[in-house]
Amino acid sequence: MEIRQLRYFVRIVDLGSFSRAAVELFVAQPALSKQVRMLEEELGSSLLRRSVRGVEPTNSGLLFYRHAQSILRQMERVAGEIAEEQGNPTGLVTIGIPPSPAFLLAAPLVRTVHQRYPGIQLRIREGVSGVLEEMVLNARLDLSLLFDRASRPSRLHAEPLLTESLYLITARTEPAAATPARESTITLKEAARHPLVLPGPENTTRRIIDTAFTRASLKLILLAEADAVSTMKAIVRTGVGATILSNSTLSAEGDDAHSLRARRIVSPGLERGISLCSAEVATLSLAAQAVYDTIPEVMRGLVADGHWKGAKLSR
Repeated sequence: MEIRQLRYFVRIVDLGSFSRAAVELFVAQPALSKQVRMLEEELGSSLLRRSVRGVEPTNSGLLFYRHAQSILRQMERVAGEIAEEQGNPTGLVTIGIPPSPAFLLAAPLVRTVHQRYPGIQLRIREGVSGVLEEMVLNARLDLSLLFDRASRPSRLHAEPLLTESLYLITARTEPAAATPARESTITLKEAARHPLVLPGPENTTRRIIDTAFTRASLKLILLAEADAVSTMKAIVRTGVGATILSNSTLSAEGDDAHSLRARRIVSPGLERGISLCSAEVATLSLAAQAVYDTIPEVMRGLVADGHWKGAKLSR
């Protein structure tokens, strides 16, 4: 078994296609197929199956994929840690960020890491909290920001960083300049009068909303469900309904500032926590540890300068 075979296999699974992997890896497709057959013969098990959606790992293939990911990540760290011995953290660090925090955090985080650690390359993956959590546990991510929930797997280390309020987002009916300088609020009972466009019931924010409505004995008027924040905002702009999001999903300038109005929900307030998570069993490389230490600092700066509205630090 060779390292290149592991790289080939992981990329085939990631892309779900032999042909796409061949193009990206600059390897002929028959050569890729041969390398996979050699792996299967060596392991004595089928690793991939073809379907209408492309190529998918078998149960054995998924297990092998996770181990191959872990081995490749260790190999990537070797060169980086040699450089780190001389005080220069180097290497690839993969982090997950849910879409709304990513909107605020990604750019300043990349800028700060690049300035301090030019030898570190960041790979940022956006996704819903549940998917990102699985990727951390399966060693596909070094770190991830995740929304807090009632319970987490014991294999996951979570460091609470901040709590952010949720806002009722409606179409703006008056010029932005007419909005009071102080933050506008709305009670949960008043917010419940609006037909809402919300993410699906498996979404962490949706669970917070459902729980709050149930505890307050309020009926949820559900207009539609949508996974993407951009889709929810596009629907709200038409004036057909409202949504409940964090203020971090709204841009201070451009379409959001002129077309959407945000009012913080109070009595009771709705909040969601954000934690920085890593796998308990994984030892972070020095590069990953440098990024781990940088993320809270960047987030503190965004809260302190007012860019992360409705957020308060956990520490």
